[in-house]
Amino acid sequence: MSCGTDPVQCLPPQATLLFFQGITGPTGATGPSGPTGPQGTPGGATGATGATGPLGPVGSIGPLGATGVSGVTGQLCVFRGAYLITERYYFNANRRDVVIYSNTFWIANNPAKDAQVNWGTPGSSSDWVSFGTVFSMIATGLLLTQNAIITVSLTLGQTGSAVGFIQSANYVAGSTGFLIRADGFAEFNDVEIRGKISTTSQKFNVANALKTMPAVGFAAFNIAQILDAGIPENPTLLYSTDNSLIFYGWNSGSNGLVTNRFGNAQQPFTINLQGNANNSASGGQLFYIGTAYRIRNNGGSFGSWSDIGFNAYVVYNTVGQSFQKTNFQVVGLIGTNDIQFAAVFSKGVGGSVIMEGAELSIQALN
Repeated sequence: MSCGTDPVQCLPPQATLLFFQGITGPTGATGPSGPTGPQGTPGGATGATGATGPLGPVGSIGPLGATGVSGVTGQLCVFRGAYLITERYYFNANRRDVVIYSNTFWIANNPAKDAQVNWGTPGSSSDWVSFGTVFSMIATGLLLTQNAIITVSLTLGQTGSAVGFIQSANYVAGSTGFLIRADGFAEFNDVEIRGKISTTSQKFNVANALKTMPAVGFAAFNIAQILDAGIPENPTLLYSTDNSLIFYGWNSGSNGLVTNRFGNAQQPFTINLQGNANNSASGGQLFYIGTAYRIRNNGGSFGSWSDIGFNAYVVYNTVGQSFQKTNFQVVGLIGTNDIQFAAVFSKGVGGSVIMEGAELSIQALN
């Protein structure tokens, strides 16, 4: 506004209060809290949960409680070997049998047949439940640290399989220790046999043709009674023998010949003949006994008999006299020869004898 030259014009037309803000002073002390107001209506909304405070220190472990009562003892699992319908099997509170059948283990599953026979065939009967094909499900190992006694049997392998063996801890093939396999093969370092040896094989050592023995290390033939009419007068002789007294010196088959089959070019044999006879002759006639052998080559026809000797006899006017003749004979053989032995009987001219029975036994020494 302009006052011009008139000072009056510059005065406000009416009284006006003018205020100007001064400098703010310091805040005064907080006054005391007022009294708590009345509680609000119940059931109001819960406020938000505050932040979780820090964990306090872990307290000490309290004492162990008392041991509980022992549970009931479980069933004993008994492995019974290969399944047999005639075998008595068990499934009761104390025992449950396990068998092997068709290369699978089966566990008894019919308590109604406990201690009975005629359990159904595993796999086609509910009498059994498959127990798997791994034997470790039954036994993972067995360590015997004391003497063990097997009162029934010990079976190697399982039905339908030739797998399984027993061997010494130091077994090395062809060198040390021993081995017995489920397929029948056995290997030992040294063997001492206090009885007879017999085999149906034409070779003892099928695995190594260079280490051979006679196909029959020992053989015996029981000779039945021969009446007087069947015993010829000297010089005619009766040769009594059997195929069991053939010792094979060759491997059968046109392409299977083995040189020096017996292991000895000069093969020793022990021949023993023993038995009983009656000689009722009254004129001094004797009853002669002896042994003999014959040879064939490569399975052909046998040659003539070679008598080992007649150095044993039964005197006249004798009833039930025993006789025995033992000879040690060395025979020259080649690898393709077979040899057969026989007992030989004859009587004096006009004699009357009965050969009551005898045994001829042969042992091939190696």
